[in-house]
Amino acid sequence: MWGDDWGSMIWAHFAAVPSMGALGGACLLGSLLAVAAIAHWSRIRSAKLPFLLFLPLALAIVPFVAVGQVTVPNTFVNGTVADADQVNENFVALVAELNALADRVALLEGQGLTAAAGKPAYTYGEPLQVGGQSTANDSVTFAVRNPVGALASVGQAQADGAGLFGTTLLNFPPAPNGTFPVGNYEVEVNSALLGLSETVTFSLSE
Repeated sequence: MWGDDWGSMIWAHFAAVPSMGALGGACLLGSLLAVAAIAHWSRIRSAKLPFLLFLPLALAIVPFVAVGQVTVPNTFVNGTVADADQVNENFVALVAELNALADRVALLEGQGLTAAAGKPAYTYGEPLQVGGQSTANDSVTFAVRNPVGALASVGQAQADGAGLFGTTLLNFPPAPNGTFPVGNYEVEVNSALLGLSETVTFSLSE
């Protein structure tokens, strides 16, 4: 009732509220629908509405649940003063978690790993070059296997800001030997950030 102590909010200054984006909006919508469903659950059950009508509700809640456990820097107790700066800090923490999740999804869905040798056939004495594209600033590793499947050489390259990488892995010896016989070779290319691998093939002859 009027006159009771309901607490207060301290607004020291105007502060920019961060945008939630599409994923944040989906999470907010899911939570609001969940609250509405819980508040009117008795009416929903008595009406015996088909389960499929609540499938959109379940799907809307999924993004909110998928974020997982999120911690905020400030907690509030009924009857105490909530400072606007602390409230904004909590919002910033939530938005940061949502953005991190969105970035991870975009990374996995919108990017891939491609690689190729400098040419399909090499001769002894030439350098072996491998290049391709991954994601920005990725660490890419290489494992060269000879025609009998033995590990012949390893290497590493750093992708640039556009995800492009390229390196000279080795120089073939002037003549065949036990490590580098004539035949077909494979290079296993691995992306550290994407967790993907690609196989490059080439031949080596005299």
